[in-house]
Amino acid sequence: MASSTSPEPRPSSSRAARAALACLLASGPALIAGTLSAETSAERAVSYSRHVWQSTDGLPEDLAQALAETPDGHLWIGTSGGLVRFDGFRFTVFDHRTSAAFRDDSIYSLLTTRDGTLWAGSEGGGLIRLAGGRFRNFGRAEGLSNGFVRVIFEDSSARLWIGTDSGLFLMQDESLLRIDGRSGRPQIAVHSICEDQQGRILVGGSGLLVLRHDLTGHEYYTSGESPADNSIRAIRQTPDGALWIGTISGLRRLASGLAGDPFRGPKLIDETNVCFLLVGRGGEVWIGTYGRGMFRYRNGHLERFGAPTALPHDNVLALFEDREDNIWVGTQGGLLRLSPGPATTIATADGAPLSINTIYEDSDGTLFVTGLDGGLFRASNDALLPVTLPFSTRGLRIRNVFRESRGAL
Repeated sequence: MASSTSPEPRPSSSRAARAALACLLASGPALIAGTLSAETSAERAVSYSRHVWQSTDGLPEDLAQALAETPDGHLWIGTSGGLVRFDGFRFTVFDHRTSAAFRDDSIYSLLTTRDGTLWAGSEGGGLIRLAGGRFRNFGRAEGLSNGFVRVIFEDSSARLWIGTDSGLFLMQDESLLRIDGRSGRPQIAVHSICEDQQGRILVGGSGLLVLRHDLTGHEYYTSGESPADNSIRAIRQTPDGALWIGTISGLRRLASGLAGDPFRGPKLIDETNVCFLLVGRGGEVWIGTYGRGMFRYRNGHLERFGAPTALPHDNVLALFEDREDNIWVGTQGGLLRLSPGPATTIATADGAPLSINTIYEDSDGTLFVTGLDGGLFRASNDALLPVTLPFSTRGLRIRNVFRESRGAL
């Protein structure tokens, strides 16, 4: 975000105070402290503050369906009522009334390329470029035969790919060259584009089209399960090599990446329209769905966030992580910002609720916690584990522990 929205400096604190605060939060929700809650897990989670903007706050429409950030720190929001620039306080709307480049006001996709250029895909009005403070439209005259731009992608060679309702295009010298439907490649409706760790361009829409980086060969996969399973809406690869494929019917995680037919593997989430995937800087995967809210996958665990407590609407249309580690969620009911806080939550290993009685940090950094039920725990690998003492504690309610100067506990 722009400098005007930079978070205030966080107050410093001692290691013991930070640890005590983290454990104290364990008596609250097991996943998310603060104002955002989620389903139970034994994982530790960063706490997030939550802020929602809707049409009553200045958005032209509640439908926030695309997100991007430009080098000047502005957040850009694609809405059904125009392209919006947000500086943290004010929304500035660009549409057909402000520029002739907008042949349709509904902005469905956004991308900021490495050179700082902002690209916007509209629902019927073609592709729009913002560079040097000026908008320019790319349409039929430039070779874009379909104006419903669903995805814009820049690969590792800085090539710009455009996916539409009917056709995959590659930008070449201010013109758009259609890639599908030639050289034996099938015609395809495109909703997501990804480059995997082998340099292949993965194109999802009506099936999965896999292109070699130099475009000398391809593979094409379709699902025989159902038309919904064949309708791909999101593709991402995580740093561990796993490939994630979201379709109208669910989500697959291919742990070893793409190696053969991707539709043969089991689904991580079934009977759910998965429409957007975001790989966070910490390696977690944020999963946007249409109708079931948002999931986060981290360390093998799935957490769900739903409306009205965590989200303004259960139809999630866009996800974005800005340079300040805020997670932005575009929904059918407005725009949500999740801002990470300084506190984290440590829960019991089995996820059971625990009311904290006392907290003690040992000389070696071990954190001991006693519960109101008299149980004794220690913090280990971001979880609270029961402590077994060398004598029977049956009938005892432990209230505190302390290590004296000669080392005895």
